[in-house]
Amino acid sequence: MFRSRLIAALLVVLPPGAALAQETAAGGVHVVAAGETVSAIAAHYGVTVEQLVDHNEGLEPDRIRVGQRLLLGGERRFHGYRVQEGETLSGIAKRHDVSLAELQRWNPQLRPDHIRIGQTIRIYSKKPTSHSQSVGSPSRGALKAARRLPRHPAYVIRERGRAWATDETIRGIVKAFDHVRSRHPKAARLKVHDLSLRRGGPMTDHRSHQSGRDADIAYFQRGCASRLCEFRRLKPSELDTDRTWTLLEYWLERDMLEAVFIDYRLQAPLYRHARARGASASQLSRWFQYPRGRTHPLGVVRHFPKHADHMHVRFACHQSDPECKTFRPLLTQHATR
Repeated sequence: MFRSRLIAALLVVLPPGAALAQETAAGGVHVVAAGETVSAIAAHYGVTVEQLVDHNEGLEPDRIRVGQRLLLGGERRFHGYRVQEGETLSGIAKRHDVSLAELQRWNPQLRPDHIRIGQTIRIYSKKPTSHSQSVGSPSRGALKAARRLPRHPAYVIRERGRAWATDETIRGIVKAFDHVRSRHPKAARLKVHDLSLRRGGPMTDHRSHQSGRDADIAYFQRGCASRLCEFRRLKPSELDTDRTWTLLEYWLERDMLEAVFIDYRLQAPLYRHARARGASASQLSRWFQYPRGRTHPLGVVRHFPKHADHMHVRFACHQSDPECKTFRPLLTQHATR
């Protein structure tokens, strides 16, 4: 029904003599005048009907009224926010610069005194969906407005005080493990060690992990004790390539990583498994340093000493972080030899 109304609205034209109202308040608000249609308003401001619908909760394109105020492209944007551990509704409202009353109006079934981890809340916010900022490089950087990695049935966090990162890093980790759980519901959990400190900067036992884009994660292994895969130095034959590749493939296919450091000997079975699973020659060349040697300069999956017991995942800089420094272009070029 909504789609039919949307199509009908697109077909409506202004009646003879109708004028498009020119009143636009500061911040991008249009006040509907007599005879106007959503399609004509959208065309006037150079946006689509779909964008107006996204920016105005509850808008029905064929049922606008005189005097109705429509938010334009630059004011508020819709997104579904996933509740994290320890959050309150008032905290979520403050984080997105909206009121509790607005949250309840947008989410009629929402119970203010009982929100669940993982629950998705509908929000129309003036703020961007990314609030965090990765500053500088992983070895000389800082982290602003960090988020802490939430608990998850697919992993165990070693120390929560060292599990802070950017919004994008947290979402990338959680969604990848959601993906693994959907493909391998009986997989053992993985141990997750350090990400960053809450404000970033130097961290004991690490040269990097300073800007909210790094995460140390155990490998899936054959026969993990107590169904938890700890950090343990592995031989290639001990690596659970199927589950480990499911995790890595999620990030690689979505171009989310700057690099992932994996011992060169463990790259070999992962490379063969990826090829057997249908990865193309160009993908293998772009993703893996193997089989070109552990000193070869290209590849996202690359060797670094002391990574036979865990993988070091480094997420790419996000477009919302102008001060983030990356070496990604040097690692992802197509090999010419």
